[in-house]
Order: sequence, then C-alpha cells, then structure tokens
Amino acid sequence: MCKNCFLFEIIDSTVKLDNAVQIDWILLPSWTVLQAIISVWLYKTRLQLTTSTKLITIFSLTLILLSCAKIGWFVVNNASAGKPNPVMATASTLDDQVAGQPTIVTRPDIYFIILDAYARGDILQDYYNYDNTPLLSQADSTHLRERGFFVADQSMANYSQTCLSLSATWNMRHHDDLVAKLGNDSVDLRPLTHLLHHNKVMDLLRKEGYTFNCFGTGYAPTEIKTADHFYVPSFMLDDFQSEIFNSTPIPFVQRIFNIPTGRRRRTLYAFEYLSELARATGPKLVFAHILAPHEPFIFGPDGEMRHANGRDRHSAGFDNKASYTKAYRDQLIYINKRVVQTVDSILKTSATPPVIILQSDHGPASQLDWNNPTPHALRERMAILNALLLPGFDPEKL
Repeated sequence: MCKNCFLFEIIDSTVKLDNAVQIDWILLPSWTVLQAIISVWLYKTRLQLTTSTKLITIFSLTLILLSCAKIGWFVVNNASAGKPNPVMATASTLDDQVAGQPTIVTRPDIYFIILDAYARGDILQDYYNYDNTPLLSQADSTHLRERGFFVADQSMANYSQTCLSLSATWNMRHHDDLVAKLGNDSVDLRPLTHLLHHNKVMDLLRKEGYTFNCFGTGYAPTEIKTADHFYVPSFMLDDFQSEIFNSTPIPFVQRIFNIPTGRRRRTLYAFEYLSELARATGPKLVFAHILAPHEPFIFGPDGEMRHANGRDRHSAGFDNKASYTKAYRDQLIYINKRVVQTVDSILKTSATPPVIILQSDHGPASQLDWNNPTPHALRERMAILNALLLPGFDPEKL
C-alpha cells in the first residue's frame, strides 16, 4: 500500500493510471484476497509448521535488532541539544541614551512565515494564469502594500529546495563549505538539519531577550524542537510514523470518510494560533513554516477539504501539468485568504507594531524534471514571494 513499495511502483510505471487512488483500488482487494487465502490455508493445513515458525521468528528478530542498532547509532552520532528551559515571558525594553536621558524602546515581535512553494507574482501570471495583484498591489482592502509591506517583486530564492534554502537564510550564509566537505552528489540532510535547529538568527535574538516560538510541520528539518516553545496539534505523527501510517490501508479509508490529513490540521492550526502569540508578553521570534501552497493539494479555493491524488506526500500523483496547475491555483487562493486574515489579526492584537516576513523557500514545480531542468522550470522554481513589514522604516527606501 505504500507509495514506495515495490508492487506500487511496478503498477504505477506499467499501468499508468491517472492517480494513486486507482492503484489503491487494485492493491487493497488483492492483498485482502491473498491474506484470506493464506489464513484459510494455515487454518486447514495439517503440516507441522513449528520449524518454519521458529525460522521466521528468528529472521524477524534479526531484522528488528538490525533496525534498532541502526537507529541507536544514528541517535548517538546525531543527538541534538536538549530543549532549553523556556525563557520567562516578561516585557523587555532597550535603553537608548538620547540627549543624556534613557529612552525606553520596546522590542518588536518578529514573525517569520514561510509559505512553501509560493510563486512570485509574474510567475503566477505567466505559468498559472492567475493575477495575484489583489494580494500584493491592488488598491483594495486585501493587499499587503496597503498594510505597509514592501513587496520585492523580483525576488529569487537562494536555493531550490527547502532544507538548503531555509538553513542558509537562518544562518545568513551560503553552503559552499558544505558542498566542498560533502561532495556534489551528497543527499545527506543531517548537516542542514543541524544548521536549522541550531541557527545563528535564533542565537543572536535569544541574546537580546527574545524567546523562540516554532510551529510543528511534520517535516523533520523545520521541526525545531529546540525552540523555547513548540506548538503542534494533539496526536500528530512525525515523518517516521507517517511512513508507517501510509503503508497501511488507513489513508484509503481516510479518503472514503473525508477525514482531515495531518498536513491539513497543522496548516489550519498555525494560521489559527499565530495571532494568539501576539497576546503573550515579551519579545518573540515566531517561526511558522506553512507547507502550502506546496503539494499535496488538500485545500479547495474556499478551504474545502480535497484529498490529493496520492498520499499526504510531496509530488504525489501529479504527472499531469494541467491538474497540477489548477490544484495549485485553488490551494493558493485559499492560502491568500488565510494570510490576510492572519496578518490583520497579528497587527490588531500586537501591542507594539511587529516585524512580519512573508516569504517562500522556493517556487512551485509544475514542469520541473530534476534530471533535466529547463530554463522555464528553473525560473518557476527560483522566483519567490518576498514581502516585508518593517515598522518605522520607509518601504520606498528598500
């Protein structure tokens, strides 16, 4: 049943069905019938299976022990620092000598909101036939510039993948040294994850009295549990647990009964509670990595629940560019609505005007072939949303 399982890949590559849901309709009955046949045979057989049972048990235990040893080795060699004690949430001020008299300046809260795979305005117009000026520029009640944002309408991402992009941003550096150390062909995300979980911006702001607040994503590199406060909905699965979950028939049943996915719950949770943090006293750095409008496409344009073609995974079931484009556009329309609501709520609730950074880590990938990237695909992938609210600073000077 898992997207990565051998049979799934064989069916997907040979039959070429439109989406993974149809493959489930083949695999689920097949495995059910096979298991029923084996169960009946085991019940009726008169063969002595004691020896076979012992061999299978020994083999299974060996596999478990090997897995435990591998997990233990990883934990020992990649243990993260323990979660620090939360900083007391008290009001913090900065003394600045002006004409010999101390002036009290309250530090602003800082919201760093990453909208994953959010394309730049011209990309949305050219590749998705979507006019995003109501959010960015148009003179109506919904656009960001009216709220004082500077929109960098020619922004490019520093890298084309989340882990590379955000670890560079958080540490204010590029990764040339890591490339030299690990080699061009490395797929090891551990050094990048370490840089994210112990980043320079977080350390600098903690020294200035800020507490670091992070929302859970289900994506291990941005699950920064070293934060002073880590927020996640109850009963959520991590990446490893999700892989196990996705290898069962449960996601199939989830679609039948329209049960929300973990990603949907995390996304709605972050939008709902971002503004609530503004009520807490003390300067705060708030990081929310929203895994949308990135696929899987689980929101309709009005926020209605839709189940992606495939599992709750990246790039599942979207070989058809037209399907990807429409589903991406629908999801982006809803994300725009929630962004405006969230920004307005943060501004309304904050005692001191906050810094808000709305940014994407990279663009979408409606036409990207990683093994043969075209100039058009790279333009789409690298052009990003970048909107900054900096209180007291003239946006025209940026």
